[in-house]
Amino acid sequence: MMNSRKSLYRIPLIIIITFCLLHLLPDEVKANKGFLLNEPLTRTASTAMDGKIYIFGGENETNMTDSIMIFDPETGNIVPAAVTLPFPVTNPTAATDGISTYVFGGETGVLVSVEECAPIRSRDLVIFTPPDGIEHVADLFPYDLEGNAITYDGSYFYLFGNCMCGSKDVRRNVIRFDPKEREYEIYESLLPSNMSGGAAVWYEDAAYIFGGKTDGNRTLDTVLRFVPGKPVEILNAHLPEPVFKAGIALDGDIAYILGGQTEHGPTDAIRLFDMNERTFSKADNSLMEPRATRACVSIGDQIYLVGGDTQEGLFQSIERVAFIRAEPDKEKWSYHRDDILLVVAIAGSTVMVTVVAVIYIRDYVKYRKQKDNEINNGERNNKEE
Repeated sequence: MMNSRKSLYRIPLIIIITFCLLHLLPDEVKANKGFLLNEPLTRTASTAMDGKIYIFGGENETNMTDSIMIFDPETGNIVPAAVTLPFPVTNPTAATDGISTYVFGGETGVLVSVEECAPIRSRDLVIFTPPDGIEHVADLFPYDLEGNAITYDGSYFYLFGNCMCGSKDVRRNVIRFDPKEREYEIYESLLPSNMSGGAAVWYEDAAYIFGGKTDGNRTLDTVLRFVPGKPVEILNAHLPEPVFKAGIALDGDIAYILGGQTEHGPTDAIRLFDMNERTFSKADNSLMEPRATRACVSIGDQIYLVGGDTQEGLFQSIERVAFIRAEPDKEKWSYHRDDILLVVAIAGSTVMVTVVAVIYIRDYVKYRKQKDNEINNGERNNKEE
């Protein structure tokens, strides 16, 4: 019976080892999602063209940059483009028509803290066409641009609001820009309030603008709907908490609002907005850690957030987040190293427990037979005596 006792002792030991392995493995939700930037970076802009992500300007811990970086999600490589922006710029607004990226405004000149108003902002347009095309249109717009929410309807770019530091009363304006003709129209005072730092997406025939900041340093929880030629509609839907400087991506009928700056600091929340039901829900997963960045693009079934601000300082990574697609034909297995280790640990422990259990049962049956034989022999001897 010694073997069965030893087997019995092995069972809790194996269970303990299994739980230890599971505890030591990295958290799957936050594992293998980051690609390291060359340096910490915030207040940058990004677009996706031809399967690559282009990163424009921004600032590190001491300076603003004129760089254009190219990130390949397939390889994880980040390399500088063959050209740079015409000048260092931070907090520009950028969008693409699929051929070129259009970079609007931003802060230039001397780098100041986010609590201060920049002394110099740009009213320029910069057009980048891969691999090395740069066009600079100086003083295109009649006023400085910064902090605009932007979206593209397939023909026009729409820019909503403007920097709250602006000296002119332009923070309720909507700008429609035609990339083919390089012309614009300004629709004055269309927004219901002054706004900066919102997140916008185009869905069907309208632009939807989420959150932002308004007068008195107040953060917004509103959702606006803008149909060209009509008044801006304030939807009867509110973000779970006020937020600005959030990333945004659209997947079918669902808009993803990722991270951002709340009244309590950066958040790691991923909020889902059903464009048809006009309701919010919160994703089960979250960002690697709280961050605020508007540099957010999607390629295929993945969203990428570039750099940003955290409680501790500037972020030095590009985070990848998968779209949540519950339909069976859209579900995908993840084959990250950590997932494999997790499966191996569980499978191995299960096999070990099963083997020990089989040995224990076999030994126990053998032991019971032996005891039964001893009892029977004892009874037989008693009868004979």
